[in-house]
Amino acid sequence: DSRFEQRFGMNNVIYNIAGKADDAKFAEVESLAELLHNRIPNILINKHCLHPDEWPAFLEDLSCRYGFPLNYKAPVVWTPTGRLIGDEFGFSKMVFDKYGLQSGSSMSLSMDIAEENMAESLKDRQKALIGFSLQCRAFGIENVVLVKKQKPTPTDDEVRVRMLFSAV
Repeated sequence: DSRFEQRFGMNNVIYNIAGKADDAKFAEVESLAELLHNRIPNILINKHCLHPDEWPAFLEDLSCRYGFPLNYKAPVVWTPTGRLIGDEFGFSKMVFDKYGLQSGSSMSLSMDIAEENMAESLKDRQKALIGFSLQCRAFGIENVVLVKKQKPTPTDDEVRVRMLFSAV
């Protein structure tokens, strides 16, 4: 009973961390978050390690959901209630001020972790693509080609129509 309360009870503190898989700054935040959890087990970490191509859409979703600024190029840390902790500096400062811990990871270790994260992200994307392809085949859909979504460009006729309306 006390184990359940310790793991899922009100005494838990949860931090969400998100960043690009190839970012050494995110790897540094990830290392500090793991250290924090290892030292204080009722601090739980939700990690969102994203392929760099997925970062803009994820950030836009966070912005819509919690009102965070869209200009984060670094990792972002927040609570489930939507309180923004900040980037790697904000998280490091909060962890030191509140828990007395600081990151001991070196830049070379962070770079190694970032490389591992990116390799894992690429594997996950490949698995998702294979799964999608198998689902299509299961429904009798063959020769599926995935293309990167691009912004639509106007046709010549649409350009002419716009020019006509702007001249009026």
